[in-house]
Amino acid sequence: MRRVAMTMLPLVALSLIVGTAMAEPIVVLNNGAQRDLVISRGEHRISIFSNELTIDPWPTSGGDAAYSLRINFQYQFGDPEVITGSIQGNDLPLFPPTPIQSPSLAVFGGLRLEGSTLNSDTTYLAPAYDTDLGNTVPAALHHGTHSFADFNLESFTEIGDMAYIGYASSDISTFGYAQIERVTDIDWKLVGYAFDPSGAEILVRNLAVPNGATLLTLGIGGASGLLRRRR
Repeated sequence: MRRVAMTMLPLVALSLIVGTAMAEPIVVLNNGAQRDLVISRGEHRISIFSNELTIDPWPTSGGDAAYSLRINFQYQFGDPEVITGSIQGNDLPLFPPTPIQSPSLAVFGGLRLEGSTLNSDTTYLAPAYDTDLGNTVPAALHHGTHSFADFNLESFTEIGDMAYIGYASSDISTFGYAQIERVTDIDWKLVGYAFDPSGAEILVRNLAVPNGATLLTLGIGGASGLLRRRR
């Protein structure tokens, strides 16, 4: 399993009314040596509810990490005129404990979620779980240029364009989003992700732009995420 350099920044907003600090979502930035790693060719799996940034190669020895995403953008049959793409949650072993640890994915808004709020009122595509057979079909979003596609990669045209993947836990109790940056139409880098383990709603904002809040930098393990680190 490959670990990628990271910065973990739980944000603390100062309350001018009561003079006390109010916790903000946990933000994990990919600003280390592998900031330029292309994560959109189906070769990586990104953990999305962890305090420590973890990007595993895919397929992953021992199986997918719980609560992780695989982004797979390709040219169909090698033709640069035809793009295919999917964003998919992790597979799980048979008869996993519930609630199952594979993400639900925000449906509306495509990958243009900046400025929106993710909460229990957001529409999600949840993973399907068959309690009799014990198998899970992870949630997946797909690229297309037609009106009923989940997102359209061709609507992003500039180097440095930002896109956002909204997600929640399978039981829609914890919310977060990942931010990716365009290099080419199918090559994207991970900027980082944010989530709130308290279950509070979360505002989607550009993580590459400081928001003016007081920043509190903690060491690895200084705050708890939704999951413990895998060994």
